[in-house]
Amino acid sequence: MKKRRMTVLILSAVMLLSACTGGKRAGISAQGNNSQVSGKETAAQEQVGKESEKGSGRDTLIVALDAEPAKLDPHTQNLPQAHNIQQMIMETLIKKGENGDYVPGLAESWEMPDDTTIVFHLRDNVYFHNGEKLTAEDVIYTINRSKTGSATKTQFSDIDEANTKAIDELTVEMKLYNPSSAVLNYLATGRGQILNKKAMEEMGEDAHGRAPIGTGPYIFTEWVAGDHVTVTRNENYWGEKPSLKSVIYRFISDSSIRAIELESGGVDIIYTVGPEDYDRLDENPEIVALSGPGYTHEILQMSMEAEEFSDIRIREAMNIALDVPAIVQAVYGDMGVAADSVMSSEIFGHKSIGPIKRDIERAKQLVIDAGYPNGFDCEITVAEDRQTKNMLEIAQAMWKEAGINVMITTYDQATIRERNAAKLTRFGRSRFNASSGDPDHAMSTWAIGYAGILNCNDQHIQELLDAGRAEYDAEKRKAIYEELQQYCWNSYYSVPLVFAYISYACRDNVKGFGFDPSGLPDLTKITLE
Repeated sequence: MKKRRMTVLILSAVMLLSACTGGKRAGISAQGNNSQVSGKETAAQEQVGKESEKGSGRDTLIVALDAEPAKLDPHTQNLPQAHNIQQMIMETLIKKGENGDYVPGLAESWEMPDDTTIVFHLRDNVYFHNGEKLTAEDVIYTINRSKTGSATKTQFSDIDEANTKAIDELTVEMKLYNPSSAVLNYLATGRGQILNKKAMEEMGEDAHGRAPIGTGPYIFTEWVAGDHVTVTRNENYWGEKPSLKSVIYRFISDSSIRAIELESGGVDIIYTVGPEDYDRLDENPEIVALSGPGYTHEILQMSMEAEEFSDIRIREAMNIALDVPAIVQAVYGDMGVAADSVMSSEIFGHKSIGPIKRDIERAKQLVIDAGYPNGFDCEITVAEDRQTKNMLEIAQAMWKEAGINVMITTYDQATIRERNAAKLTRFGRSRFNASSGDPDHAMSTWAIGYAGILNCNDQHIQELLDAGRAEYDAEKRKAIYEELQQYCWNSYYSVPLVFAYISYACRDNVKGFGFDPSGLPDLTKITLE
C-alpha cells in the first residue's frame, strides 16, 4: 500500500474521513458525454466555462456517476446512482448522525410510546419546491405509496398503513403490525424520502420520476438523457443552505473515461474508480483518491426455482470449484477482499465464515454423483460490465476443470432488471449495496417475494429474517443474523465472491468531500477553490 494512498479502514459503519485538501484549481477541458470523449463541450462544461470567464469562484460542482438511472423515484428504483441525485432533492423524516444514531430530519422529534407505534412531529417551516407546505397528509401519502412500490414494499412491510393516521397537520402516528427494529433505519434512507401528494397526483408517476419535487437543499433543474442531470440550490431551503449554486451529475459508464475526465478537469469528483486506474490517480498530486470497505457485497446467485440447481451437490460443486481469493486478487487487486459471508463485513451482525476454499477433486466427484458423468451445463446471465466479464471468464475456466460448463450471456442493465423482476434469471450476479448499513437491508434479497435472482422459497430463511427484524435487543439481533448467514452459506444457493471497496477520487480544489461507506456521500457541505 503506497504511503500516500488514502485507503480508509472503517472502524464503524458511520465513520467519515474528511479528505480532499490542497489549493490547486482544476482546469476545464472539452469532453464528450457518457462513455466517449469528443471535441464537443457538454452543457456542464459550458456552465463552468462561463463561471471561469467571470473570474469569480467556481460554484458549480461536476460529478461523474457510472450509470444513468431510468428515473428518480424512491419507491420504484433502487440504483445507487439515482439515490445519489435524489438525496439532494428529497428528504427523510429522520437521518443518521455521524455516530450512527438517528437525528431529526423533516421530523423535529419523535417518540415510541410502545413497540408498534412511532409518533412523528413535523417541522412547521418546510416547503416543497412547488411552494406547497409539508404536512402530515404528504407523509401519509408517501407511506401508503411505499407499501406498494416495487423497491420498497419489502422494506416497509411492517407498517400498518390502514391504522397510520394524521393526528393533526404536523403530527403523524405510524402503526406497525409487529415490532420492527429495521423500520427507523429504512425511514432514514432514500426509500423514506417524503413526496408531495399534490405534485405526484398532478404530474403523474412517470413525469415526476423525471423531474421530482422535494423539500431538499437542491431543486431539480434539467435532465439531458444520456448526458447529465442538473440540480440548483434551493434559495428557500428551511435548513442550512449549501454554498454551491449547482451540481451537475454526468453519466460516464466507462471507468477509464471517468478517470481521464477527472485528470483533465472535465469533472471534479468521480464515483467507483476502476482498479486499473486507482494507483495512477492516487499518484497525481492534483487528485485525492479514496477507497475503503463499504456496505457492498458481490455474489452470484442461483434461483431456488431453477430445476437445474435443485441438487445441492451441483450448487456445492459450483462453489468449491472456484479459487475465490485468486479471482478477487486478479480482478480487484487492492480494491476488494474475498467474501467471507453473504453480507459485507461492515454490516452490523456480520459473521466470518469463508472465504470459499477450493477443492477441485471434490467438485468433480459431486458433479458425477449428481448424475452428470459427462459434465453439467448451465447459463449465467449478467449485465454488460468489464469487471464482471473478467471475473466470470476466470471462474468459467475453473468451473470447466470440475466438469461444469457455464455459458456467459450478457444484456444491458435495463434488460437484466426486467429479467430479474420477471423471474427469468436462473443464474446471475448481484452487486448489492446495503447503503443503510443494516443487516435486514443486506439480507433482503433472501426474502420470500423479493424481485431478484434468488426467488427464495425457503421458509426457514424467512423466519430468521422476520425474527431479526422484530428484535430490538442488539445482541439477540446479532445472534439471529449470524445464524441466518451460516444457513444461507451452507445452502450453496449463492457463490459469495467479493466485498468490493467503495472508491472515489476528486480534484484537490474540492473541499469538504469525505469517504462514505454507503456510496452516498453528502455533497451539500462542499466548496470549490
